[in-house]
Amino acid sequence: MSAEADFLISLGHVLSAAGLYGDRHPAFRSAADGALNSLDALLQADANPRFSFLDEEIIFANRRLRELRDWQWAGTLAGCGAERMEFSRGVDGQEFDRFLSSLLGAMDRTEAHEETALRLELPHIRVGSIAVEEVERLRRIDDTEEILARPEVDEELQAVDHLFAQAEARGMISLAVARAVIQSLSVVIQYGKPLMELLIPVRNHDEYTTVHSLNVSVLSMSLAEAAGVPRDDIRDIGEAALLHDVGKAVTPIDVLQKPGKLSPEEWEIIKKHPEDGARIILRSGEGTDFAAVVAYEHHLTWQGGGYPNLQYPRRPHPVSQLVQISDIFDALRTERPFRGPWPVPRILGYFDELAGTDLNPDVLGVFRAMLESQGIKPVPAAQGSDPELEAAGAPVGAADRPAGTSDEDVEGDRADEGDEGSSAGSGGSGEN
Repeated sequence: MSAEADFLISLGHVLSAAGLYGDRHPAFRSAADGALNSLDALLQADANPRFSFLDEEIIFANRRLRELRDWQWAGTLAGCGAERMEFSRGVDGQEFDRFLSSLLGAMDRTEAHEETALRLELPHIRVGSIAVEEVERLRRIDDTEEILARPEVDEELQAVDHLFAQAEARGMISLAVARAVIQSLSVVIQYGKPLMELLIPVRNHDEYTTVHSLNVSVLSMSLAEAAGVPRDDIRDIGEAALLHDVGKAVTPIDVLQKPGKLSPEEWEIIKKHPEDGARIILRSGEGTDFAAVVAYEHHLTWQGGGYPNLQYPRRPHPVSQLVQISDIFDALRTERPFRGPWPVPRILGYFDELAGTDLNPDVLGVFRAMLESQGIKPVPAAQGSDPELEAAGAPVGAADRPAGTSDEDVEGDRADEGDEGSSAGSGGSGEN
């Protein structure tokens, strides 16, 4: 989460506290102190931060603040005359309180349908309207070139880290942040490099879940597009894929990153993350049912096995089936503490063994065609065997494990993190 987005989120907490409790309540004071701390952090990074609010759009300096694309207060601030806010170093608590008081007063006058023309000139804070010519310039700002010009996706990685931190600390997440990440990924997919070049490498084991979430989102949106899903629905699929593992935020880290065998008790802990993820998503606001279903179902097999255990087995939602394939694919191609990476052709050969049992054969056909269009051909799982991978504990194929387990599961190893492979029976699919 960037410093500028963090400040606006903190300012939103202040405005919410004022509306709920008034500006004399301890909750308001606590929120105001937090916002001032966030502003101090922003001013350390930028000596003269400038925000512009155009209807629901937020412009920071000369770029759109995609992280807060759906921030609820943008339109409110613009409507009360605070279309522009500028800060400089040296803001103290007294000056910040004067700023908040003026802002809340303008909002109250707007609600009372009174004339509002907020203009505030303090030593280090300036608030007011935007000139007509400046409005036209700001409206012409296009974030496509900026997104494509960035060689890394550090902003998106930070945003997803923030989502997981929210889920762990509060049991809920900011949907605005999730949707901003999907907006950015959508631009990269539409105008960027070939699919395999879009997938982010894992630089260290600690960032695996964050990177994996982004990669599964990219793969799922690309697969949905290849399957002919309407464009308006693709971003919803991307959001669901991005959040499919958010339940891992409350999974003990020592279990999640354990390099060796899992005990039966630890495996049961791992198997709770789909239900935990669905609860976190549902607590986060309206319009989350779809993503919650995918989080809950992404370890269910095409034939209704896997986990969580269902009282009445059924096939998962078609989008859950799509996300599951992306989940397994990205997990297998990534090096993990308990096994090495699989080459992509071998993964496709392995998928052949799972088609019609664990995975939807029709969706697999589209996935295969999508990769083959980029020159990637499958090899049978047996021919794709690699001694180093076998030594690392990678599964050798569905035919070599008893029904309902992965190879690691037989030995008590990391079946959980084993998207390795199969979702068969116990649901070893997906990186858990």
